[in-house]
Amino acid sequence: MDEARGELGAARVRLATARGLVAGRPAGRTVAVVIERDEAWLAWRDGGSDEAVRRLTALLATLGADEPALLGPVHNALGVVAYGRGAHAEAERHYRLALAAFEALGDLARMSSAYNNLGILAMRQGDYAGAEGWFQRGLRIKAEGGDREGLARAYNNLGTLHGETGDYARAAQFLAESIRIRERSGHAGLAVGYANLGEVFLKQGRFPEARARLRQAIDLCAAGKGPGYLLPDAWRMLAELGLAEGHAEEAAASASEALRLASESGDRPRAGVATRVLGEARAALGDADADAVLAAAVEVLADLEQPLELARAYAARARCWQGDAEAARAWRAEADRLLAAVGARG
Repeated sequence: MDEARGELGAARVRLATARGLVAGRPAGRTVAVVIERDEAWLAWRDGGSDEAVRRLTALLATLGADEPALLGPVHNALGVVAYGRGAHAEAERHYRLALAAFEALGDLARMSSAYNNLGILAMRQGDYAGAEGWFQRGLRIKAEGGDREGLARAYNNLGTLHGETGDYARAAQFLAESIRIRERSGHAGLAVGYANLGEVFLKQGRFPEARARLRQAIDLCAAGKGPGYLLPDAWRMLAELGLAEGHAEEAAASASEALRLASESGDRPRAGVATRVLGEARAALGDADADAVLAAAVEVLADLEQPLELARAYAARARCWQGDAEAARAWRAEADRLLAAVGARG
């Protein structure tokens, strides 16, 4: 419950107490595995992806194939961390292994969670039809079971999906319903909902509402009431808002903060996106190093499984380029190629 409310410090204290109670007791092995998994998850929530991978991988090596109740959550956590680090093939492998374990147990709640994770992954890879299929499978389980928080998560994911496909009105409806549920429960996912709705408002041109929601997300995370990995996204969206409003200096400052946070946590995908927005802000300011920054964004994203973001980086470099037109055309063509390839999967 502490983790769900975003009270990560309190959660760590309780886990440490539990670890002390089961230490040295053979019968406490299962509890010890759960504690180790939860502590690794808290490291991820707080931006420590390297520590999370190290601990979860070591934990996985101690588990047997006949322990699906323990294997499933560890594979799921490794999938989430791999996704956050931009390793999509690795994320899918762990998500599917988690789903197989949950199916073996007949655990509908965790099967639904796995469906949602696979849906998020498909969405980021541009497979929008596949994503909606996964989300709807999870939504049915949550609705039939009366799981309000599960519904909030599903609504948030569907809102994000419709935002990606440009149906902003429907996206806002799903996100507002997710926020309504989480405001009542005080769940830490509320910050994620605020940030996602802020992005939809940004795309709709509703700039004051976008700013208000993004600030709410940042304030919750800064107070420990939201996941640390969200902060680079929220600051990057504030930077995009600044660009949209013509405030290039503000955009550059916000993008720099997003890049700092992502770099400190080792989050290369978010660092790459923040670098792209920083390059756009530098170009708007007329800085001579703008293209070098955009080239760095392309370099980072090209090493990751991020076709949509890589396409956006190429397109931004083409828009902002002040040199010969042939180079700009080549970057625009590469952006179009990547987008076409993604669209073919959708």
